[in-house]
Amino acid sequence: MFVFKFQTLGFVVARDDNHYYLVFSRAYYGHCPTRIMGDFNPTTAGDEPNHLPNGHPYIWLEPPSGGEAGVPQLQKLISQLLTAEPRAPIRLTGRKRRMRGIDEGERAEAVEIVIMLSEEEFAHCCYYCGRPEETDGAPNEDLHKRIGGQGYSSMYGCPDCLRNGFFAQIQARAGRNVSDW
Repeated sequence: MFVFKFQTLGFVVARDDNHYYLVFSRAYYGHCPTRIMGDFNPTTAGDEPNHLPNGHPYIWLEPPSGGEAGVPQLQKLISQLLTAEPRAPIRLTGRKRRMRGIDEGERAEAVEIVIMLSEEEFAHCCYYCGRPEETDGAPNEDLHKRIGGQGYSSMYGCPDCLRNGFFAQIQARAGRNVSDW
């Protein structure tokens, strides 16, 4: 899993099927109610992301508020991603497009980015409960196991769901809520 830093906090890009999130690399209990810091493709979540020949996905990154008011936030996020250490997890393609905002009738400009991570560098989300992998950099961590698919369409199961058995897995899948992590 590729962990990059803004100042002193660690972040990862989590992949949940065809949806990408900016997530804290570990939980900061008591300080943040959720690990999700950004949603890379909220309006295009149902669309299949396009992929470069090397497999890297490229998606539209939208302002967080869905409208023009979120453009400064989007520019700050892009700047931070491009200057992250030890290397930038994204690259700009130079393309932009107008997208319908979350607020009725509001439109905003989205920026196309390429996520420059291999499948192994994502924090994988559990197919059953949706929880992304967590890391503090320690070797031999209890990471998610591949349960199907290949490449950027792989599916993973977290240790808890895999240990709990079939019926618990179905229950977790039915009740999963991304905002819980």
